[in-house]
Amino acid sequence: MLSGHRGSITLTWEVTDLDGVRTFHLEWTEKDGPEVKTSRTMDSEQSC
Repeated sequence: MLSGHRGSITLTWEVTDLDGVRTFHLEWTEKDGPEVKTSRTMDSEQSC
C-alpha cells in the first residue's frame, strides 16, 4: 500500500543494449498524491 489512497504512480522502463553493454532505465511519475517530503540522507549515501 502507498502512503495514501489518492493519487497514482506510473512506471515506465526500457532496457537498451549498446555494444554489449545493457542499461536499465526506470522512470517513476507520481500524480495527485500527498506532498513529497525530502529525505535527510544524501543520494550518495544510499545503496540499492
